[in-house]
Amino acid sequence: MNTQEMFGDFHPLESSSFQSFCELVKVGDGGTLVTQGEQSTDFFVLLRGCLKVTDQRTGEDFVLAQLCEGDVFGEMSFLDGSPRSATVISEGESEILRMSRQSFALLQSVNPYLGLLILVFLGRMMSGRLRSVDEKMAGMARERDNRELSELRRLISGIRSSVRSQVGDSGESDLL
Repeated sequence: MNTQEMFGDFHPLESSSFQSFCELVKVGDGGTLVTQGEQSTDFFVLLRGCLKVTDQRTGEDFVLAQLCEGDVFGEMSFLDGSPRSATVISEGESEILRMSRQSFALLQSVNPYLGLLILVFLGRMMSGRLRSVDEKMAGMARERDNRELSELRRLISGIRSSVRSQVGDSGESDLL
């Protein structure tokens, strides 16, 4: 039996059992849920509203993603305990479920199967995001390579033209 057959299309974060171990958080317009660099191990599920994910390392807010209802965020710090990699800000009124590591441990002790489903779900979600980033990076590398190749061709053409004009001036036609 493969994982798809075992877990099917069940979305464990929609179950009432999962939600009973979460805290409901309401955030107003412009409210910050997660701050880049902070230590926290909660993950979140957006129930209602829209959120903006930004990277502030450049001194400006660089928008990494827009989150919509049903989206999950904070899973990396939840799983590996690392500082937050981005800041998440509410755009309008939002309602979010927050799952702490402690609540997850309790959920897992009460319902190990649901705990496993949640971890598989988070793994699949992160894998999908990583694949998307890989595809974007490969596309950017191809574009860069094409630009560099085009620039190289342009330079070679310019060198040839320059050499031809110099050869034409000197009368030596066997060089090119």
